[in-house]
This record gives sequence, C-alpha cells and structure tokens, in this order.
Amino acid sequence: MITGVIGGGTHTRHRTPARVVAGIGLVATLVLGPAALLGVASANAADEADSGSKVTFTVGMLNEVDSFNPFLGIEAESYEMWALTYDYLITYSMENMSPEPGLAESWEPSEDGLTWTFHIRDGVSWSDGEPLTANDVAYTLGRIIDGGPESITWGSYLTSVTKAEATDEHTVVLTLERPNAVLPLLPMPIIPEHIWKNISEKQVKSFANEPKDGEPVVGSGPFRFVSGTAGGDTYRFEANPDYWQGAPHIDEVVFRLFKSEDPAVAALKKGEIDFVEDITALQVKALENEPNIAAHNGDSPGFDEIAFNVGAIDTETGEPMGDGNPALKDAKFRRALGYALDRDRIITTAYQGAGKPGDTIIPPAYTNFRWEPRRTRHSPSISKGRASCWTRPATSWEPTVNGPCPMGRRWTHYGCLLVRTARPRSGRWTCSRSGWESSASIRKSTRSRAAG
Repeated sequence: MITGVIGGGTHTRHRTPARVVAGIGLVATLVLGPAALLGVASANAADEADSGSKVTFTVGMLNEVDSFNPFLGIEAESYEMWALTYDYLITYSMENMSPEPGLAESWEPSEDGLTWTFHIRDGVSWSDGEPLTANDVAYTLGRIIDGGPESITWGSYLTSVTKAEATDEHTVVLTLERPNAVLPLLPMPIIPEHIWKNISEKQVKSFANEPKDGEPVVGSGPFRFVSGTAGGDTYRFEANPDYWQGAPHIDEVVFRLFKSEDPAVAALKKGEIDFVEDITALQVKALENEPNIAAHNGDSPGFDEIAFNVGAIDTETGEPMGDGNPALKDAKFRRALGYALDRDRIITTAYQGAGKPGDTIIPPAYTNFRWEPRRTRHSPSISKGRASCWTRPATSWEPTVNGPCPMGRRWTHYGCLLVRTARPRSGRWTCSRSGWESSASIRKSTRSRAAG
C-alpha cells in the first residue's frame, strides 16, 4: 500500500506534554510541540534571570486554546496548558518516546496482563496544599472508565480496563478483562478529586476550569493557571513554588495569541515575546542571523498525509461501507501513484526543505515504533508501466483495460487525493495535484473543500 505520508509535518492535535514542560525549563531554547514546527527563541528571559529580576517567558501562539478542561479540549494548545497545570501518571522519554515515571514511580503487570499495579510517589501536593494521593489517580481514571464525556479523549488508553482502585494512599491497581498493549502509557492529566467531585457528568460538558474570583486553577503541575479564558488572546501562568520536582526557574509564563506568522515574528524581533513556533522555514532562515535569537527547525512526531478513499468494510457484518473510488481499489494503480510522487521534491517546494519524506503512517521520528518498508522511489516510467488504465465514463468509474495503459493513452482522471493540512486553525482539506505528478500524465487541478 502506498500511503503517501510526508513525515515531519503538522499533525498537531496530540502534543507530547513532557516536551512542553521540559522546553520551558530551557528558557532560551524553548521548542514546543511537533516538528517541522519551526521555532525561534530570544534571549530576553535569560537576561532577566541573569539580572535577578522577575523572569517572565512570553510565548507567541498562532492558535487559541479551545478549553482548559482536560476532558473537553481538542486543540494542541489546550494540551500544552494542561501540561503546565497538571501532572501525568506516566510521561514520555524525550529520547525515544518510551514510558517514564511521572506521578507513578514504578509499575508492574501481572503475569497474565490482567492486573497493573502503579506505585504513586509520596510528598506530592495540589497547589491549594491538599495532598495528592492514589485516590486522586483512581478517581481520574474511574471517570474515564465510566464512559461519560471524560472518555472521549482518553478512553482509548484504558480499553479493556474495568476498574481503577486505590488499595492504599500510594498504590493504584487496574483490573482488565483482557490484556492492553497500550499500558503502562497513561498520559492523561490527573485531576484533584476534592475539586472535581462536585462536578457532575452533565456539568463537565460545560465546565470551563478557568481561574475564578482571583483564584488559580488547582493543579499539581509546575505552573498555576492564574488568568485567561478559552478563546481569549492572553493566558498567564505563575510558577508553583511547591512543585514536587522543584520550583521552575521561570516565575511566569505568558501566552499571547497572534492571527498570523508575520506579526508574531515582528514581536519576537522587537523583544515583545521570547518564543514563537509554527512559522515558515523561510522565516526561520531569515532569523538565523538575528542577534539574540536562536532559530530551530524542530523534529517531532507530526505528519501530513495524502490519503486514498478506497472505502472500508464493516468488521462486524463484512458489508462494504463508504464511497471509495473503484479506481483506487486497484493495488497496481495505488502503487503506480506511489512511484509518481516525488516526495523529496514535495519537501523542497511545499515545505521549503523543513521536513522528512515518510513511507508509513508512523512518522520517522518514532524510531522505536515503526516498521521501515522498502521505499518506493520516484519513477515516472515505472509508474506508467504498472498502472491499470482507468477512464471516467459519464456515469461511473470503470476499468477500460486490465493491465498497462496502451501506448498513447493517458490517464484522464483518478479521483481526489486528499492532502490534509492538519492545522487546527485552517479547518480545510486541500485536494492538490501539481507539477510533481505531471510526468506521470495525471491531470492536474487544485481545489479546497471544508473539512468534514
């Protein structure tokens, strides 16, 4: 199967929380979120730290937070805010994305995989002074297991888990009906039971989880959310001095929303902000020689893809479903399209060199989790020879020849390859066929349609 994936792009919905927190600790080399996210940071915050004055790190954002409620938000920026406010039972290694201790110091499964035991670290407190215990962990996971709105985002991590129980203040036991290959990875924010127990399943659907009456949101993370509202243009966090891993070296983190890249870059150059991400590769290159600015092309597990609508099968009934194009059900035709795509040229022209060619739906950044197939090289001559010839009659798609196209005949149409931009603020899908397929005699057109 030819997936047409271009690794290192911009799938940004689920960002790695640990990367965000660690980045803020680095101050002048902050790199948030996925790569081919292009980031630059100024030295302003570092200068403040050297002078001994209050250190404020200001981040320029190009997309707003849709919810500070960890059970409602879907935008990548929302995940970043939760990572500052809350802790996670298990986090990710920044070296290979493997599970690392968070609130859980250690864990072990039973021999049959039907029981997982997590040992919660001692001495952790919520920002209001209440102790964080195994009861909070079991409560959080229990709300997800119950299958309400809390399960929409996080339920896939707890598939087959039937119960989360705190057997004492420092031990949580998960009971499963069958083994779960995702465990021990549990990257959801752990919420305080003494706050959320007053919020019903019905209320959680509209619960904003924002500062109220001058009081910050209660969390256990390195920062406290002190001001801002979802959909607003400024969000402010102050350091949690009692954080269990030690107080952050930054006193305050401020997020400012910009409507486009140019004003954000201008604000960085003026020193109004300390970091901006998701700008273009050309903008990063232009900033490389600016004094007091470090420009980086980050590398992380994001991707853009070209997807084929070949239809699907209902796994329970075996009945076909969807409106897949018959031409794209031909494996030879799909393989020919793979040879027709010049991925290296796409990286150069569409991404200005800031990307990596992909070959499966698992991006190259996941070095420990991906199978690397034999790569289909760009070869228009092979593309022409391997494709079945399809034309588009007035009423339906039908193969006119079951084999190589006759000499002189051209592919007149092949349906739409969907190129998903995956930028949350764009809300559009682009169907693009441009010069990089022309050598394979594929008709070229470009159009857009609303995402659905």
